[in-house]
Amino acid sequence: MYLLTAYGMRQCEKHMMAKGISAETMMERAAMGLRKEIRKRFTDRGTRLLFLAGGGNNGGDAIAAARFLLEDGYAVTILVTGSRGKFSEEFRKQYKKLRSEFPRHKLHFLDDASSKEIPERSYDVIVDAMFGTGLSRPIREKQADLLRTVNQKKAYRIAVDLPSGLDASTGRILGEAFHADLTVTFGSPKVGCYLGEGRTVSGEIVFVSLGFDAEVYRKAEDRILLADLDFFRATKAKSLPPRPAVSHKGTFGKVGIIISPQAMLGASMLAAKAAYRSGCGLVRVFCPKEYVGYFNIAVPEAVVVPYGEERAGSLLLKFLRTVDAVCIGPGLSEDRMGLIFLRNVLESNTPAVLDAGALHLLAEHLNLLKHRSCPCVLTPHLKEMAALCHTDVRTMSEDRLQLVSQFAKEYHVSLVCKSDTSLIALPRERDVKLTLSTLGNSGLATAGSGDVLTGIITSLMAQGANLTNALLYGVLLHGRAGEVGAPDEDAQRRMMASDIIDNLFLSC
Repeated sequence: MYLLTAYGMRQCEKHMMAKGISAETMMERAAMGLRKEIRKRFTDRGTRLLFLAGGGNNGGDAIAAARFLLEDGYAVTILVTGSRGKFSEEFRKQYKKLRSEFPRHKLHFLDDASSKEIPERSYDVIVDAMFGTGLSRPIREKQADLLRTVNQKKAYRIAVDLPSGLDASTGRILGEAFHADLTVTFGSPKVGCYLGEGRTVSGEIVFVSLGFDAEVYRKAEDRILLADLDFFRATKAKSLPPRPAVSHKGTFGKVGIIISPQAMLGASMLAAKAAYRSGCGLVRVFCPKEYVGYFNIAVPEAVVVPYGEERAGSLLLKFLRTVDAVCIGPGLSEDRMGLIFLRNVLESNTPAVLDAGALHLLAEHLNLLKHRSCPCVLTPHLKEMAALCHTDVRTMSEDRLQLVSQFAKEYHVSLVCKSDTSLIALPRERDVKLTLSTLGNSGLATAGSGDVLTGIITSLMAQGANLTNALLYGVLLHGRAGEVGAPDEDAQRRMMASDIIDNLFLSC
């Protein structure tokens, strides 16, 4: 399934109309889908429904659904929140149908003083269709006040297509937003419901098809692949390296981990354990000789390759030739030696995963990335991604799609921008393919979680997965391990990075 921005949705609707499917037909398909979801959840025809209908096409969806529910015998109140002189053409069509079929049904208008008490009444369900995907500026105070009022009521709240006040493309709240228990979205889920503040106000998301086919989605430039649990389960077996019965440890690849002097050993140990749990046959650790004993005790399965600082550079080049993939960052100090190690990795031919300390160094030496020889992936969180793009975290959070795409395209590098939903960018010949992973939970927000992800991705690369699949399925395996290990809020509170490792490949 694809997610769409506001622009992408307009493109799809335009392509559908070019195929002969009218806007009116799509609107009534949407309304029928909304009606179905309401009927499924509220079977009692005495259910009191309040529809908040703006004057645009989003409001038209609601007016059509309200008409269908009136036909079903539900108790429906409609409050039109848009100005009478600014109704869209499709809204007017649905308004006329409603008036024709139910001429005695009273419609209320927010601009009328007589309608002031309507939002104050008690309702079982409040259906929000004030603003749709076209909203791009903060809403007026009168509508904002209305949203604040209905958000405080005990009724079940349903958003039509996306919650009013939410930017469909960025997930930003534009002043005030409807807080939905359920969002019934049409044609394709909207990106904004899965990013930032959008996740907090969208509630459960249910998709209603408008008949978009593969060709329609293909023509939408802003489409983003949704990688959820259904996607993961449907594609995992075809995308991860097979496990032949006739095999030995060399069959499943050798992972290299680079540790520099004065580094944090715990991060590299977590990466090593995650690499093993993800299926590689051997982990080799390039480690200062004074740290060998610590590593032998913490990860006895790893082969430690010690070095002295005076010959570290030349020994690293030799080490890189003995592994199938290497991770650099967990356990890398951000100093002269760390920069030497990073340069050596990027100038080699060994596939690499760059995280943590390597990303901090890279942000100050981006020319190394532009002129690299090795195939590599980056795994920054929002703050590290902001540093790579030379911007601040707030800007990165609000303009994540554009900034991540631009960076991936400029440096032709695959990366995941980690957050509560992780954005994966895969550069292609002419553009960048974006995928959004929704797997995971707050249990992953713990120290060392990123080091575990780095180990997983490196392990998959060493086993023979191509760079794209190693990155994508590494993110999905990591997120799924968090869900399996911490299925409820209390379990998420107590989760540690080592718990993620222990739950890899369980209940996938």
